[in-house]
Formats: sequence, C-alpha cells, structure tokens
Amino acid sequence: MKSDVKFSSTSSFVMLSPKKEFQGKGAVFLGETGLLADGNLPRFTIPLIGWFYSALFCARTTRTIPYSRIANYRYSGDWISFGWFKLLFVILLVAAGGTATFFTLQTSTDPFVYLTFLWSLVTLIAALLFLTGVRIHTITYLLPDNSRQKVAFKLRRATRQQAAGFSTLIRNYMTTAKNFANDSAGKIQGA
Repeated sequence: MKSDVKFSSTSSFVMLSPKKEFQGKGAVFLGETGLLADGNLPRFTIPLIGWFYSALFCARTTRTIPYSRIANYRYSGDWISFGWFKLLFVILLVAAGGTATFFTLQTSTDPFVYLTFLWSLVTLIAALLFLTGVRIHTITYLLPDNSRQKVAFKLRRATRQQAAGFSTLIRNYMTTAKNFANDSAGKIQGA
C-alpha cells in the first residue's frame, strides 16, 4: 500500500538539526515484511542554509525499515501529542493573557492597544487551528549497529479516519513481525 506523505523533522530545532532526515514530499510503502520510505535525504547538512536550499543538497533515496526493527511507533493525532499537562498550561496562559488584555482595554483608549489585542487574538486562533490539525506518524527504528534513527511524516490528502487506519495497519504489521520473530527464536533455541 502506497501513501503520499510529507516528511517532518524529529528535532526540536529544525534549522539547526545535524541529523540526516528525510525532507519534503515523498511516499511510504507498507509491505508485508517492512516499511519503505521514499524521499529526499540530504547528502550532508549545513545548518540554516541547508534548510532553505534543501533541494541542492538532497538525493532521492529509498530506505527499508523492517517491522521487527521498529523500536517505537507513535501517532500523534489531534490533541494527543500535547498531553494533558501541556494543554492545561496553554489554557492557563491564554486565560492570564486574556485577563490582562481585558483590564488594559478597560483603562486605555489608545488605538494601538486595540490593534495589539486584535493581532494577539488572530495569532492565538491561528495557533490553535494549527495545533489541533497535527497528525504525525513518528517511527523510531534500530539500525544494524543498534543505533536509533527516527522518521516522521504526515499523510497527504488523508482524512482523520484514513490516518487512524494507517496507524492501525502499521501496528498490526509490527505485532505480526515481532510475534513471528519471537516464535522463530523459540523454535531455534528449543531444537
């Protein structure tokens, strides 16, 4: 099964990340034994400059990730990625900012204050709309030398149900592959 994706950075500081990660648009193929990620992978990274001119430094490549080598899989749909503590923090921050702005508007007639309030309200609404639409699939897998590598992507042109179905399919393949590996190891040791 092929799915068109947009790869995301797994680093907190996107522009300064020295890691080689897939960038831009690509595809993910779900096979029976592994997942194939097809996209642009940088040959080398140059902080800041490489982010703006990524097409110059990237090569199209395919990476195979066996399901049995996936150490962790996370699907952050809608608000799940934030956790309840962060959600509470955002709500309290918005409430404090709203209260301070309300009292400022009550005591001021300056139009600059009203424009600042309007700008902060538009920014807050845009941020909330952006944060609620995040549906990122993050896969942490083991390389042959047992070092960990991550790949993160968002399905393009997919509904919430399709993204959740994709997540379920990956989990089913992972479970099947790990059970098969454990059964095979048990038969070899018991022989």
